[in-house]
Amino acid sequence: NDVTIVNDTDIWAVGMIYLDSADGNPDITPYNAVHWNGKAWSIPRIEFHTICGQSHMGSYPISSVYSFAPDDIWFSDAGEMVHWTGSQYENDCSIGSQISGAINRVWGTSLTNLYVVGNNGTILHYSNSNWVKLASGTTTDINDAWGVGNSPVYCAVSNSFDPNEEKRILKITNGTKVDTVSWVGREVSSVWTPDGTHLYACGDGVFENDGGGWKEMVTGASIYTSCIRGNGTNDIVVVGGFGFIAHWNGAHWEIYPPSMDVLYTKVAMKGNMIVAVGNSATSEQAVITVGSR
Repeated sequence: NDVTIVNDTDIWAVGMIYLDSADGNPDITPYNAVHWNGKAWSIPRIEFHTICGQSHMGSYPISSVYSFAPDDIWFSDAGEMVHWTGSQYENDCSIGSQISGAINRVWGTSLTNLYVVGNNGTILHYSNSNWVKLASGTTTDINDAWGVGNSPVYCAVSNSFDPNEEKRILKITNGTKVDTVSWVGREVSSVWTPDGTHLYACGDGVFENDGGGWKEMVTGASIYTSCIRGNGTNDIVVVGGFGFIAHWNGAHWEIYPPSMDVLYTKVAMKGNMIVAVGNSATSEQAVITVGSR
C-alpha cells in the first residue's frame, strides 16, 4: 500500500502479506510490513488494537507509512497510529473518534507538525501532542498530502470509482485553514511540490503548475497514474497501472520497460533511489521495485 525511504539501507513498505508457516501450510495471520536493512528484507508484524481501549491486538493491514528518521516512523491503519521509536512500537488510538474510514496518507515535517488524510474528507493535524480535525469542506476521499517545511500542504481529492464525486486539490495553511486551489477537473490521485509553490499532480494525466496555471505533461503513455514524487523540478518519478514507471529529467520523460501485470500504487524517491510498490493484477502478489542510479 505504501513505502518510505529513510536511507538506502532503511526502507519500509506496508500492506497485507500472507506467507506460509514453518510447516509449509498457509499462515492465516497476515504480516503487514517489510523492512530493508541494506542486505535483506525482514517481514515483521506490527500490532494494532482490534478495538481501541481494549487489550486485543492484531497485525491488521497498514495503509500508510511515513518516516522522519530511523527511530521516528509512523504507521497507520483504518483507525490507529503506531509510532516506531527505534526500540518499540507505541500505539496511538486518539485519532479513532475523529476519522471516518481508512487513513490514506501520512505526511509531516516533525513530531509537532504531522498530518493524516483519508476517506470521507478526513484531515487531521498533530500539534502540541494532540490530533485536531480540520474542516476539509468535502466528503470525498482524500488520497494524498505533501508539503515542504512551513509552506502550504497540498491534498488530492477524488474517487476514481465514482466519476460523480469531487475532483479537486486542497491547500492547508497555518496548520488550520483549508482552501481549494485551481484544478483542471480531472481525476487526481497524488500531489507533490518541491518548494511549496511549484505543483505537480497525477491521476488522469500528469500536470505541472509553475505559477502560470496547469499544463499537462505528456508522458507518451495513456496510463492512469497513482503517485508522483521527486527531488526537484528536473528529477521526478510517476507510477501507475500496467507496470508504468516514468522519470522526468527536466527535458523529457524516460519510460522504463513495464511489467504489464503490476499495478503500482505508491512510490518514494530520495537521492539516487526510487522504490515503487503495488501488486500483481493476476496473482495479487505484493511487488516492490527498487531503482537506483
